[in-house]
Amino acid sequence: MTGTATAFASLPELLRCVAEYIHTTRQLATLCLVNKTFNTAITPVLYRNLEVTDRTLPVLKGLLENGRLAHVKVFTVSLNKTLSHQETLDTFMPLLGHLGQVECLKQVTALNAVIRQFHNLLNAFREQCPRIQELDITFSENMSRFLGYSDLVQPEEHRAFYAKPDLASFSGLKSLALRNLYQELDWWRDQIVSVLRASPDLQHLELSLALWTLHLHHVKNEDQKFANWFDELCEAYAATGAKPLRLRSLHLGCAVLPFNAEAVQKLVDLRHLEDLYIHNEGIYYDGKIVLDMYNYDDEDSGIAFDAFGSENCPNLRRFSMVTHHRDVHNMLAQADPAWLRNLAVSCHGTWGGWEFASLLRPDPEERHPQLPVHLRMLHIELQREMVFLRNYDGEHMADEDIPALEQVLDNLVTGDDGALEGLGVHLEVRCGQDGGPVEPGEHPFEDFHLFLDAIGKLSSLTQLAVLDYKSMFSEKRILKEWEAEHAACMLAMANPRLRYVRVHRRYWRIWREDGNVRLEKLAELDDETVDVDRSKLGEASQVELFRWMNWKPETL
Repeated sequence: MTGTATAFASLPELLRCVAEYIHTTRQLATLCLVNKTFNTAITPVLYRNLEVTDRTLPVLKGLLENGRLAHVKVFTVSLNKTLSHQETLDTFMPLLGHLGQVECLKQVTALNAVIRQFHNLLNAFREQCPRIQELDITFSENMSRFLGYSDLVQPEEHRAFYAKPDLASFSGLKSLALRNLYQELDWWRDQIVSVLRASPDLQHLELSLALWTLHLHHVKNEDQKFANWFDELCEAYAATGAKPLRLRSLHLGCAVLPFNAEAVQKLVDLRHLEDLYIHNEGIYYDGKIVLDMYNYDDEDSGIAFDAFGSENCPNLRRFSMVTHHRDVHNMLAQADPAWLRNLAVSCHGTWGGWEFASLLRPDPEERHPQLPVHLRMLHIELQREMVFLRNYDGEHMADEDIPALEQVLDNLVTGDDGALEGLGVHLEVRCGQDGGPVEPGEHPFEDFHLFLDAIGKLSSLTQLAVLDYKSMFSEKRILKEWEAEHAACMLAMANPRLRYVRVHRRYWRIWREDGNVRLEKLAELDDETVDVDRSKLGEASQVELFRWMNWKPETL
């Protein structure tokens, strides 16, 4: 190495700063083997995230003996099997005295896996890990059954293994995520209010209710126990006298719905909100309606979308939902155009009868004269045969009235004035002989040249994702690696401003030098993966479009 490089490599502080930008365990582990200085500097970064899985359970004892646990900042329990009472004690209790630096505790439970005595384990973490600022818990969707809220009632001594965790003593949190809250929803509401009141600097809040619990209440004609649960939580929080939280991120999941705009503003100071997700989808169990969000084609959901518009949320940058319906469209079409230029929008799918592309063209019914508008990021469906749209009266549009691919691309280009930074699309996959891959050197998408021509005219586009598609009506063809990489290279060459590109399950950074393009792979996900696990994206998770966009057409 040169003298400068040698001097740099001899400074642990600088090496650690560089290591903070490396997001793959393999690369960090390799750097630890360079020399003693590298090992000293990078070991704390290598062990900052510890995930306990079925595979890593056997090696925990080794980490305990070599002292590496002292470096752990994020401790995640992610198991696919159920631990007995004794296994829970033997696995976790010996670790607690060595995890005093933990700042984030996550527990993710598979559908049929639970951790017995989790309530005691959580209490122990609270006592032994005073630095915890983030609490992220995903309960089993079947937790109510384990607690005996079913026809198979468990004996009391058995139910004690699954007692509800006591969250009320957690305080000073910066992030709180509780998914699949189960059964006694009033009790959970009071627990959450206690935590929120004791965490005035909270920045992220995510809540969802368990589907099985909603089903049980519904069959007992107890819909009032969940129908306005979030609004009641907001009112309960305000009744404590606490000031609205300056949240930067609010994710409202299954059945956690804001119907009352005034109640929402008692919980959240919306002026600081940057990221919003609302699960605006009906709730169904075993093919039966539990909560019907859009009763008829010409009705709106009742969700207070207007509470999150430009007037109340001047700093909102990301807004995502499950489906794009008329009420969402109206809220966006009436918003301040200058505010929309800084907004990224996304949804799981377009089966609500509306699409974001409709914001890019004039309103044919002239109800929103300010259309078209400009957005910072969005996704559009370019497989036009998969699109069905409604008019403002809820009536289905005829196929010949649905804008064709060429018109959608023309609207995208002519309506862009430099605001668009990120774009996600679906393109139909081409098949070669016998339904397999295309020939080497050929691109794998239909109408690809039309799309390449369009994106080449988007002057500020830096992030692009071509997403895969699967529906109940057809099987998707999984692209070969060389097909995806060839398409990514063509996309990179089509627009010199592009910096990041995704093609189906593969992610790249684009490097340019002397007119040449080089792709650096950032991540590749399992083709069988349905939901994108952001923790598996590595460095790609730092790219806003890849981290945030939640389009999941697999649910169609």
